[in-house]
Amino acid sequence: THLLQSFTGEAGGPSGPLPFLVPGFWFLVEPETENRRAARDNARALSASLASRNLRLFVAFRATTRALLFAPYIQFFIVETRGLTDAQYGALQGIYYLVVVLTEVPSGVVADRFGRRASLLAGALAAAAGCFLFALSETFALFVVAEVAFGLSTALVSGADSALLYDSL
Repeated sequence: THLLQSFTGEAGGPSGPLPFLVPGFWFLVEPETENRRAARDNARALSASLASRNLRLFVAFRATTRALLFAPYIQFFIVETRGLTDAQYGALQGIYYLVVVLTEVPSGVVADRFGRRASLLAGALAAAAGCFLFALSETFALFVVAEVAFGLSTALVSGADSALLYDSL
């Protein structure tokens, strides 16, 4: 009856791990106490709250940093108002994509080493620097620096935002 009480959890059974017979093996499983159940429920609630908050922040971050509502006007801005040629604009685009390709893997290491949020913050700061430089640029060289900042921003954010969201779920 003592072993039966261990399995059924009836009063008078042993306190401590309950033995469960699996063909050929004995596994010891501790019964779930009220404190463990409450701790597990609190952890789930906190995790759900964090996931919900991070989801909202993810959407807001994406909407404000990657909407690219200015994209149709960039070529006009650079060529018509700043006096660069179409060839120089094409070269700027090539520089941007080259920077993205060259910094994609190292920026992933930054996100893994220093954290996803730090990578997102660095990417947002690089984008702000690129916008600032774009607004002030009059020469091709300054536009190159701005495009490097934008490329670095894209690489720092790329993957880190999705990884942070995935980690939150």
